[in-house]
Amino acid sequence: MSYVAHIDDDSFHISVDTPEGVTVNQEHHVASLENTGGPSLYSLLVDNSSYEVHVEEREGSYRVLLLGQVYDVRIEEEGARLIARAQRPRLPADDEELVIKSPIPGLIFDVTVEEGQGVSQGDILVIVEAMKMENELRAPREGKVQAIHIGPGDSVDKGTPLVTLSPSGSPVSPPPSPPPWPCGPGSS
Repeated sequence: MSYVAHIDDDSFHISVDTPEGVTVNQEHHVASLENTGGPSLYSLLVDNSSYEVHVEEREGSYRVLLLGQVYDVRIEEEGARLIARAQRPRLPADDEELVIKSPIPGLIFDVTVEEGQGVSQGDILVIVEAMKMENELRAPREGKVQAIHIGPGDSVDKGTPLVTLSPSGSPVSPPPSPPPWPCGPGSS
């Protein structure tokens, strides 16, 4: 599992490699964390150094007391962080087509919509499995599914087009235009 821990203006990329090991900003450490009694007291062992740590959960973040210093720590799961970052770019105007692209490499677990289906902002469109986690990609705005470019079981790279949304009220495919000349039986 990969995480990003935010402490003040610093970010630390943490990967739990084994039950006894972690990598922090590409530097491997032997580490373990054990509850030593009570809801917030832990013993932290890092590279053969022992620390007493108090941890309190507070509204989506943690307050950590370590070596007499208090840290406010916010932790994000790496896959969710990548998805949130990928969904931040400027969206096309409401009357423009919108192509939903994969924010991460992975495997398509499920496609929850069909071509022609209307969707509301927040509806799940596709579920991408990456790092054994299912990541739900949601509609960033209301629209109609114009095209589905992938299917369950497909392997995708970051940036692969998944679903194209047309603006609400737009036909999925414009009707064919009549030819500029008369045609059909009885036409001259």
